[in-house]
Order: sequence, then structure tokens, then C-alpha cells
Amino acid sequence: MLNNSYAIYNGIKYEATSNGEDIVLIKHEAEEGFEPSKVRENYYKKTVRRNEVSEYFTLRKNTTYKGVDVAIVEEKGDELLLFGSNHRLPDLGFDTISRGEYRKWVNRHNVEYIKEEKYSYLD
Repeated sequence: MLNNSYAIYNGIKYEATSNGEDIVLIKHEAEEGFEPSKVRENYYKKTVRRNEVSEYFTLRKNTTYKGVDVAIVEEKGDELLLFGSNHRLPDLGFDTISRGEYRKWVNRHNVEYIKEEKYSYLD
């Protein structure tokens, strides 16, 4: 699944994750103040306090596939990996990945729309 969480730090948008009261900023190129990951190549991180970022949010893409609302969790070219929990999804060719959770790769031309929604986490 794609990391779709971001933080605005000193006016710059970074990929980010939350670690309690801290936000971990992520870069894929070396930058002053960022430490290289010990386990991942081309992965640099900087930990800052939550109150040091002006915004922390997640972007999620949603669509409707054959009348059922689903999330888009990955994109590869024209292919979209759809995810949902609607009980009708197995009838639409979705694979069961765990109880009540389904996914399917489809061509982007087979979805009705793509809508990106922003969920903010700071007050």
C-alpha cells in the first residue's frame, strides 16, 4: 500500500508517518538534517515534534466500480488496485484478502471517477 501521509514542515511537503508525539519526515534523496535508514536504500528520515509541523494529513483516492464505492490503494500505469469491504465485491471478481476485505486490479478506464480526499490530523 502506498504511503499517502504527508506533513508540511518549514513550508515544504514531505512524506511522513506519525510516531506518537513525533512526526517522521521521509525523503528519498539525501538532505541535510535527514539520517539514512539502516534497513532501506534511498530512504532518509528526520524526526520532529508534532507541534513543529504546520499540517499533517493523509490523501486517499476513492472511486466507484460497478456501483460499489472502493478505495484506490495502488497505481501502476493504467492499472489500479481497488480495495473495499462491501459484501458484493466477491461477485465482481474481487479476491478475498482477509475476512470482509477484498481487492482487485482493474484498468483505470473501468472506474467511474477518481476522487482524492484529504484527512487532516492536527487541530
